[in-house]
Amino acid sequence: MQNRILPLAIIVLLVGADPLIAAINVNLKLDKFTPHIGDSLKQKYKGAHIFLADFTNNAENTGLWNYYSKNPAISYKTSHNLNSFLWYCFEKALTEMGMFFYKEAPSVPGIATLELEFSSWTHEGFTGRITLYKSGVIKYQKIRQLKFQPAESLDPTHLETRAYDCVNTIIASILEDKEFQASFFERQSGRNARE
Repeated sequence: MQNRILPLAIIVLLVGADPLIAAINVNLKLDKFTPHIGDSLKQKYKGAHIFLADFTNNAENTGLWNYYSKNPAISYKTSHNLNSFLWYCFEKALTEMGMFFYKEAPSVPGIATLELEFSSWTHEGFTGRITLYKSGVIKYQKIRQLKFQPAESLDPTHLETRAYDCVNTIIASILEDKEFQASFFERQSGRNARE
């Protein structure tokens, strides 16, 4: 009788094991991320100045270096901690768009400062609060909730490509927002807002 109970107990332990143990592991590397921002956004933002403040990860559904699917069968591990990984992806995208990018707070008044604080990041979506400052004054603040397109395959290579596309979606969703654009391009330091 005891011999039958022991294997059953082991099966129960394995089924009830740590929910963060994933069946599919996907590694995301910053050097493999390629920005894909539309030409119209590139034309609109080219030559604009921006300072990216540190990004903040307040998501309870992530690890320091990982985010997961909801079940969680899929684990995404980034080459930097999540907030730094996302920050560097933004840097690559904005630089590729031809923006003047500041790594330290600029002394020139009126340069836009972008902050991002995310409260959820999963295989299925992303929630974050975007704040835009100018001269220390909040000009724009909004919580964005994004749902990503379902994965067409559970192949790790496909999931990796999709994850980079999701990061591009996060970036583009901010830059496309008409209220964000109005706040970003409002008259400053002798420059006119862009049409």
